[in-house]
Amino acid sequence: AMISGDGEVSLNVGVNVRNVIVTAEHGEIKTYKIEITRETKVTSLLKNIKVRNYSLDKAFESEETEYIVIIDNEVEEINLEIEKIDPLSTYEVEGATNLEVGENEVKVISKDRNNEETTIYTLTVIRQAYSNTYLRSLTVSEGELTPEFNKNIISYEVEVGNEIKKITVEGEAEVETSEVIGNGEYDIRIGENEKEIKVRSEGNIIRTYKVKIIRRGSNNAEIERITSDLGEVEKISEGRYKLVVAYDQEEILIS
Repeated sequence: AMISGDGEVSLNVGVNVRNVIVTAEHGEIKTYKIEITRETKVTSLLKNIKVRNYSLDKAFESEETEYIVIIDNEVEEINLEIEKIDPLSTYEVEGATNLEVGENEVKVISKDRNNEETTIYTLTVIRQAYSNTYLRSLTVSEGELTPEFNKNIISYEVEVGNEIKKITVEGEAEVETSEVIGNGEYDIRIGENEKEIKVRSEGNIIRTYKVKIIRRGSNNAEIERITSDLGEVEKISEGRYKLVVAYDQEEILIS
């Protein structure tokens, strides 16, 4: 008999399926299905920790256990998204609620499946002093914002006609202590123009709102007149012009 499918097998963590096919001399074929389960690693290390809506001060690494995260003043608790290396390991989170202004210590305590190994990840969470970086309003002098303004939405579009060559973009901070950067009148070209309105808090935290202004092209194919370096070209009818030049005039500039 001839056998195929035997030999060295590369294994992934979890279930691996290998088919061994036996072909008899008279042609009968039989397939043997082998399920090989490679167990997950027994460890208390975590694959990843994310803080929803915020970033750690550095890329997460399983064996690095200390991180810093800076949050807004209005946030009193953080939500963690935790990914385990060993699905059978366990963890608990301490200190993620009732955060005070300034430094807070949040711990993720992870234990392996056998309860023999413990890894503690420490997040130093810095809740800033009052740092409102929201706009109260955002307006444009031409067209209408899409979508309608909402302080939590940072990207907008507005479409204007070809005849509009300037536009004023104005944002008003939600609190007087924050600075708005980027208000004013702007020249706009045909096509897309992107303008940014930034709100900077007292704590130097910046939120950026973006307005994409789309100026339409012109549908007008009319011209007022045609001239040349020899003078104005005479219009004889709609779309037809006439100019007579001397025999020795070999070139002419039309504009």
